[in-house]
Amino acid sequence: HGLASLVAFVDEHRLTVFHALPPIFRTALQAVPEARLDSVRLVYLAGDRVLPTDVALYRQHCPPEARLYIGIGSTENATIYRQWFLNH
Repeated sequence: HGLASLVAFVDEHRLTVFHALPPIFRTALQAVPEARLDSVRLVYLAGDRVLPTDVALYRQHCPPEARLYIGIGSTENATIYRQWFLNH
């Protein structure tokens, strides 16, 4: 069913944390442009480059009280050395 089913799964099970690689997050939400992730309180993106369009998708699909967490780090050391929290 592809990534569109991921958005339905999050909604159906009322998940509060959406943790994904940015390309997964991006592709899933672009596949379902009308989606609302009303249960999500935290979107955690790490492991790849976060684009301005990813931030726009978070703002479009998540409720105003949800936060976006962006973490970057060294793959070799499995550590996060920079992090940002964004809100709407």
